[in-house]
Amino acid sequence: MQGLPKEQQAFVRRFFRRTGTNYTPSDIEEGYFTLVDNDFFSNVYPRVMYDKEKKGYVLTVDARQNNNLTADLGVLLSTRSMSNFYLGGSFRYLNRFLYTASVNATVGRFYNGAHGAFRVSLPGRFPVYVQPQVTFNNFNYQDTGGLLGTNTETTQIQQRDLATTVQIGLSPNYRSRYIITGGAFTTRDRFANTDELSSNATLDVSRISGVTAAVKFERNSQNRRQYATLGRRVEFGFRAVKAIETYIPGSTAAPDMEGRDKNHQWLRANAFIEQFFTLNKADTVGVRTSAWGFTTDLVASTQGRFATYRSSLTASPAFLPLPDSRTLFLDRYRGTAYAAGGLHFVQGVAGPLEWRTSVYAHVLVRPWGRDPENSLLAKRQNTISRPYFTAMTGFTYQTPVGPASLQFITYDEKNHRFGVFAHIGYVLFRDRALD
Repeated sequence: MQGLPKEQQAFVRRFFRRTGTNYTPSDIEEGYFTLVDNDFFSNVYPRVMYDKEKKGYVLTVDARQNNNLTADLGVLLSTRSMSNFYLGGSFRYLNRFLYTASVNATVGRFYNGAHGAFRVSLPGRFPVYVQPQVTFNNFNYQDTGGLLGTNTETTQIQQRDLATTVQIGLSPNYRSRYIITGGAFTTRDRFANTDELSSNATLDVSRISGVTAAVKFERNSQNRRQYATLGRRVEFGFRAVKAIETYIPGSTAAPDMEGRDKNHQWLRANAFIEQFFTLNKADTVGVRTSAWGFTTDLVASTQGRFATYRSSLTASPAFLPLPDSRTLFLDRYRGTAYAAGGLHFVQGVAGPLEWRTSVYAHVLVRPWGRDPENSLLAKRQNTISRPYFTAMTGFTYQTPVGPASLQFITYDEKNHRFGVFAHIGYVLFRDRALD
């Protein structure tokens, strides 16, 4: 080891620890990429030289330490009310283990969120980390004012959640990891039961408070954080939830609707696979991108009915195929079980400019419908819905501050049939408490 203090050299050596005294090229590759993936280090270069006395090759690693204190600043500009500012910072200290304290926040009109965490990273053949964390999210659907305006009472759906959890992660290699998460959470959904809302109306409130535990496997080899053209992203998860629902009716509820407290328990399983393949015959620098890909998204849950039709939907998983899908509350895209698939085509036009087209289809299994006797209540339908189709075509341009995109979109929802969406910067949101 060269370029690092003695105690940090011991930390780095553990990334290359294997049984025995001999290393294969794959062992070196795995340790090297795991080390490079740790952003505490920079300028990591391996050197392999033949040693006549040892009659073998000797591996030497040159590395430098990044700054202990780092800051991140980002901005998302879009044609929707989802424009926001992002600010984050972290402090890292390396001795025997790597300690990282981080905090970040997003401020916008549609979305506000914050995340704080303290991580202890343990190197080794299978690196492990332990991370207590707190995450807050707030979404104001249909809030269409300026960039950083104040809250309005005419917002028909508002969703807020807070989760305090402990996460344990194990990485068998630098692209994959197993994650176990457990902790407490609370969500608060405010909504109207009608499309027309007066300024003095009060919204229904549905709160869910409880505990949850989850196990997840994820692997990501895609070449971009967003709008990938090569590689695969896989996620398999299983979650258990035990919670209490508290419902408080508002002025748009029926006069005979009463508040209630009810216990809920449910399980949820999900599987997600997205992969892109190049259509170029040779991987040559400067060749225009030409690729195709597919997406598979499966979710199944034993979640039961909540107090109203709307609260049953707000608590259900959502299929969000496109970057702008999170900004729309679409009834046909929410349910306790669904199966979805998509196809993608990407063609380079000129330099970093690409034309992208995606087509999706999904079905809901036993979807929520309105009770014929009371349209404010939910009733489970013992059917599989017809396929719902979603499509997007447009252009993306890779800039130093993130992708810029202009998209023409169609959803299979009568109130959002066609749309145009443009943005500069990454369209990213933190995971919600039960995602």
